[in-house]
Amino acid sequence: MLTFKARLGLLDGPLAGSGELGDHRELARRAAAASLTLLENPRGTLPLQGGRVLVTGPAMDSAALQLGGWSVNWQGVGRGNVNDVPRVSTLAVALKAGAPAGVTVSALPESKRPALLTAAKQADTVIVALGEPPAAEWEANNPGLSLPAEQVTLLRDLMGTGKPVVAVLMAGRPIVLPADLRDELAALVMAYLPGSEGGAALADALYGRAGFPGRLPFTWPDTAAQAGLTADRPPEGAGEAPQPLYPLGHGLDYTTFAARGLTATASAAGVTVSAELSNTGSRAGTATFLVRAGLPPGGALQAVARPVAALQAALKAGETRRVTVTVPGERLQSWGAMCLGRAAGNPWPARTASRWGTPAPRSPCPERPLAA
Repeated sequence: MLTFKARLGLLDGPLAGSGELGDHRELARRAAAASLTLLENPRGTLPLQGGRVLVTGPAMDSAALQLGGWSVNWQGVGRGNVNDVPRVSTLAVALKAGAPAGVTVSALPESKRPALLTAAKQADTVIVALGEPPAAEWEANNPGLSLPAEQVTLLRDLMGTGKPVVAVLMAGRPIVLPADLRDELAALVMAYLPGSEGGAALADALYGRAGFPGRLPFTWPDTAAQAGLTADRPPEGAGEAPQPLYPLGHGLDYTTFAARGLTATASAAGVTVSAELSNTGSRAGTATFLVRAGLPPGGALQAVARPVAALQAALKAGETRRVTVTVPGERLQSWGAMCLGRAAGNPWPARTASRWGTPAPRSPCPERPLAA
């Protein structure tokens, strides 16, 4: 690691002290805005355009939950022997500060449950910010992929008021919500760990000043039993692969998009992919389409398809634009076999394992992967 830092020039000069890099706050906001993913919005509750909005939940005003583990301290903000809390734009503050005309925002912590439920019954929309407490390594283990029990109880109590509830999740992985609650949510937003400017980016998206360009970078399981389910490998064992709750690449927006006229041209640099992206809805938005490469059969555990690029364009309502991206050749490589090489003290010569694990004839290890 020190060698790598030296190559980057990070050790060339004396340290100039520590502190906040103010000129990077706008970059942090744009990074958060680009990742936000709208998973559900069945009744068009979002964007928030008027009425009384109540915001609550443990993540509504928490630097720790927005930043996650390995921030300030290895177990997150406020844990261990480091108590520094960086200046963070939180959801509750940003929603209040950026409320458009016709929207009034109030905030109450979940600890004041009677007052909170009374306020929820009087609100037109309830925003509840949920998330996993910051942690790292084994302390972050979550075998059930569930929220803390008290957060599930909070969500159930709020939905019991009969008012539309929008859940905003701050977590670094998919979270499995109880099906009866998940199916009744007015909207579900995956904010990931949005960082220091996450609140401002979320407020822009919830109010409709921006859309939701983010798409899931992982497969979201329907139950904890599906943990490890991926979109790029064939099912292990007999039968069909279970269907995830949301596939890799899922994401909604306030408008709709279409891709047409896909072309792919191979060259020495890789494969150039091009398509016409159209905004087929009535609002501006960012079209995002994943490009997947199909791979030749290579073994039971090897990928059969792999996301290799994305076609993306910010489009006005009704606009169409051709977008082109070149996928480097190294992204299209796949190992044709698993090679067991001679290691120190290993009495067996190098050999290649066959597709189903039956020993194959002895052969030298391949020196280069096979291009798909």
